[in-house]
Amino acid sequence: MKVILMLIMMNGTVYNLGFTVDRYDARTCDKLFDSITYKGKTSGRNKQGVFYKSKEVFAHSCSIEKTTKGNNETKNKTS
Repeated sequence: MKVILMLIMMNGTVYNLGFTVDRYDARTCDKLFDSITYKGKTSGRNKQGVFYKSKEVFAHSCSIEKTTKGNNETKNKTS
């Protein structure tokens, strides 16, 4: 099963990152997101932000691609 994590950055850039997982549950998308991002201080007063490659993340979304014996079934989950 393949999970595609889409990151939308504050500057409008979009990153699509693919991960292969054995099983998918309700927290898989959040766990993958947490594993590649980090929290840090933004340019505002005492504000915290989430960053990926030194750029602030605006939103994220996951798509699950499940393959079974040649048939492709796609399920979408938005976070």
